Amino acid sequence: MNFAPYIVQLFTPEQAAEVARFAEQNTFTGAHDVPARNTLKTADTKIIQWRQIKQYLDWSMHWVHFFNTREIGLDIYDMRDLDLINYNVYTADREGEYQWHIDGKPGPSDIKVTAVINVSTEPYEGGDLELFTNGPVVCHEMRQPGTLVIFPSVIMHRVTPVTRGVRKTISYWVMGPNFR
Repeated sequence: MNFAPYIVQLFTPEQAAEVARFAEQNTFTGAHDVPARNTLKTADTKIIQWRQIKQYLDWSMHWVHFFNTREIGLDIYDMRDLDLINYNVYTADREGEYQWHIDGKPGPSDIKVTAVINVSTEPYEGGDLELFTNGPVVCHEMRQPGTLVIFPSVIMHRVTPVTRGVRKTISYWVMGPNFR
């Protein structure tokens, strides 16, 4: 399996800001964030159902399928209307971060692909997305608002502490049949 992320400029900064505004106004109160076990996450996370925001994110699923077909070849499903996504806000005043974790694990997990979109509306410092592939690697492209980063969910990754400003992202996970 290829462990390199796939990076796409999905939105302009203006479109990213529009997605952030929409996410802030359309949270789903029937669910809450469940961070990876034994991992510190100091972000304000709101939950949104796919059906509420798919008008903005459907195009990102085309890139997920493209990446999966060309690079990793896993059995994956499309996002369903009731699937939940995260709108994460990492702030400097909380030293917003998400320590090393994985979203899926080898074995009976069916979380296959992670997608993260930068929808930040202002510059920030810190808050780097790092993937652990033969050591920590900073995904510098993630700094640009509108950037979509896609990677296999079994890759360990983190968000370093935000030291100035506010980092906003949309995160979602693409499921598939259990690994065999």
